[in-house]
Amino acid sequence: MWKEDNASITYFYNSNDISAGAFAEPSHWQTTNASACEEEGERPCSIVVPDGQTLNDVLSGKTNSQVLSMSPNRKP
Repeated sequence: MWKEDNASITYFYNSNDISAGAFAEPSHWQTTNASACEEEGERPCSIVVPDGQTLNDVLSGKTNSQVLSMSPNRKP
């Protein structure tokens, strides 16, 4: 996992998987966005990983609803 110095990184959910725990699976997130973000939907769109943390740190142990609450927008 790469990390930029002194910068947060935005990751985008690029999977159609909505099963339990799927939103906390790091392999479902990428730094490029494959589809548009919207106001509503059942999948998260993006999350920001603060400097000093990894995607695994942010997602570890989270439920789908917890990950959704971290995402400011959604994917249908």
